[in-house]
Amino acid sequence: MARRETWLNGSRDLRVPPDIDLPAIETAGNTRYKLLKLDGLNHLFQHAGMSLPGEHGKITETLAPEALSDIRGWILAQ
Repeated sequence: MARRETWLNGSRDLRVPPDIDLPAIETAGNTRYKLLKLDGLNHLFQHAGMSLPGEHGKITETLAPEALSDIRGWILAQ
């Protein structure tokens, strides 16, 4: 059985903009996927303001709890 893929993007990701990245994944031909746009998270899946480069060094969060939960759910489903 082919595995189901899950793609995560932070809504404030400036490196891999979700409004470009996620639609491209939808057209790639794989039918076993789930796309998740995590509200308020940056490229590193941290809660961010505007997600500007100078902000990264000020964020103390390692990984947002909701991102960890989604990753955990994917692992358990495999």
